[in-house]
Amino acid sequence: DVIYAGDLKGNVWKFDVSAALPSSWDVAFHLGATPKPLFVAKDALNNEQPITAQLTVAVDNIVGDSNFGKRFVFFGTGAFFRTPDLTDTSIQTWYGVVDDDVEVSGRSELKQRSVVAEGTIDGKNVRAFEAAVAGDMAGKKGWYLDLKKMDNTALGERIVTASRVYKFAEPTLVAASIIPVIDPCIPGGTGYLNALSPYTGGRLTAGFYDVNGNGSFSDDVI
Repeated sequence: DVIYAGDLKGNVWKFDVSAALPSSWDVAFHLGATPKPLFVAKDALNNEQPITAQLTVAVDNIVGDSNFGKRFVFFGTGAFFRTPDLTDTSIQTWYGVVDDDVEVSGRSELKQRSVVAEGTIDGKNVRAFEAAVAGDMAGKKGWYLDLKKMDNTALGERIVTASRVYKFAEPTLVAASIIPVIDPCIPGGTGYLNALSPYTGGRLTAGFYDVNGNGSFSDDVI
């Protein structure tokens, strides 16, 4: 009975369509008569981040989690359909925002996650995300992960496709990111296939990718 949508100004809109009469459907939050979003995606410098990927919704079903039973809205930011997008290197972000029927004021209410290791396995570029610590999501309305290198270099990485939640050995959030390359010999550029824990934004506790293709998920480490 709710619909979520993002826009190019970083707004995450929540529409309440629970009423029997469509004429009563409306944006879920208002300031007076002015519609308000659930959340506005902005980088550390307060720049609005465009949302062009589909939003994904899931409920935290991990007993003991700080946000157990709460609804998360997952999405990445960035655009790749306009000419200026090709050379845009602004920092984009992957988000998991809690919707408990209250507006989220900004990233200060979210837990920041980071890339903590970078390297290669079997000739492939790989990276690892920081681990969540028990209780570090307490009082947080979700998490965010800036898509940049450990040295803060921004390569124009962005997420323009939907994130997906899977029920594997542990709940897993997966999203592909892209890094455009302005070279006719490298169509589409490069990027990463990212996986982390959906309800903490931390890295998975078990091996997930068999990067070197040897049939083992325990030795693909950096």
